[in-house]
Amino acid sequence: MTLNELIALNDEIAALVRAGVPLEQGMADLGADMPGRLGQIAATLAERTARGESLDQAMLDQSVSLPPAYRAVIRAGMRAGRLSAALEAIAHAARRISETQRTAIVAVGYPLTVFSLVWIGLAFFFRRFGAKPFVNISCDGPAGQGLFHHAGLGRTMGRNLGTGRAHPRPAADRAVVASL
Repeated sequence: MTLNELIALNDEIAALVRAGVPLEQGMADLGADMPGRLGQIAATLAERTARGESLDQAMLDQSVSLPPAYRAVIRAGMRAGRLSAALEAIAHAARRISETQRTAIVAVGYPLTVFSLVWIGLAFFFRRFGAKPFVNISCDGPAGQGLFHHAGLGRTMGRNLGTGRAHPRPAADRAVVASL
């Protein structure tokens, strides 16, 4: 049973309890109205409660695949005489879990989407233009007198980017590197 199915079933049972409708009648109507697996579970619960079983006993049926924690809260709510409060607590917790799942999906999905779009854009750019726009990058001059020259990479940047020749360093650059 999915979380959304559990929330829907729980909401229906809670509405029946609040309205004071007998569970077997309300669950039978719900089973007839709801399609698919949720309708089958409601019909099974209606059949078992109509035979005189309590709701928590009916939930023990193997065809009704409800989480053990859910069954335990129902059982505790029935024993305490506060089934509606137990159902409300379950509904609140289940909705909080569902919202947390949606938030996690969005939190992971957005950066992945942005990363994918950037990756596709870069792939298109390099497929279209190749590395040609970067071949003539020179680290010499005022802009290149920073990190690359201090790290000793100034002469090799041109070679590393595919020009096959090293860019000569200005004399001021050599003095800065020598002073290190």
